[in-house]
Amino acid sequence: MRTFLNNFKKLVVEIIEGEGILYLISSLFQRFKKFVYVHMLRYKIKRLTKNYSIKSLVDFTYKTYEGLIKPKQKTSEIIQLLELLKPQKLHVIVEIGTMKGGTLFLLSRIATNDAIIISIDLPRAKFGGGYPKYRVPLYKSFVSKNQKIFLIRADSHSKFTLKKVQNLLKDKKVDLLFLDGDHTYRGVKKDFEMYKSLLNEQGIVGFHDIVVHPGDQDVNVNKLWNEIKEDYEYLEIVEDWDQQWAGIGYIKKKKR
Repeated sequence: MRTFLNNFKKLVVEIIEGEGILYLISSLFQRFKKFVYVHMLRYKIKRLTKNYSIKSLVDFTYKTYEGLIKPKQKTSEIIQLLELLKPQKLHVIVEIGTMKGGTLFLLSRIATNDAIIISIDLPRAKFGGGYPKYRVPLYKSFVSKNQKIFLIRADSHSKFTLKKVQNLLKDKKVDLLFLDGDHTYRGVKKDFEMYKSLLNEQGIVGFHDIVVHPGDQDVNVNKLWNEIKEDYEYLEIVEDWDQQWAGIGYIKKKKR
């Protein structure tokens, strides 16, 4: 405890000397506000009914408590994807890349009442950066009474993570695999190749950020997307190919 307090005091002094006491106060206030918002949002989510439209749910994620669970998606694209997925009766969903939890929340709302939902996220990763532990109760509140949610804070590329997912699923197959984690070519390719074996015959894979990102050389989902899409029944959900980010790729069934 003494070591922790000494390190904390040292950090406070460094912040005050570097940024000033007003910055420290503002930073602490913002963190406290987010912590309070998390608990208030859990209460709001419990009061939501199944009667909400997809657009209303998306608006909820963007506008409630300063976008606390705002998905990093183009509004029109995520709405189109959700409308496409809702009739599919998604019993098992695996998401790679949790971030703020917005997409996770929306997927839980269109899944079946008995759905199993697994979300994998790597703390301190470049893409999304993980999420603090105080958000875990919030994410767990997304599911309804008979749904189950599992939050795995680990590297999706690890064989131990894959094994953990397999153990959670037991003999169940995945209806939707949504890839929104590592956006490098090698990273998203590894996620796809590792987890596609968990899909059922009609399983769907969603890829986020298939539009070319000229501002970030590490984002190359488009490269993998263009390599594999012709082998499947596919759909590209893109508002504008010149938008320089986002875009969702949707593949369902391998061509014979």
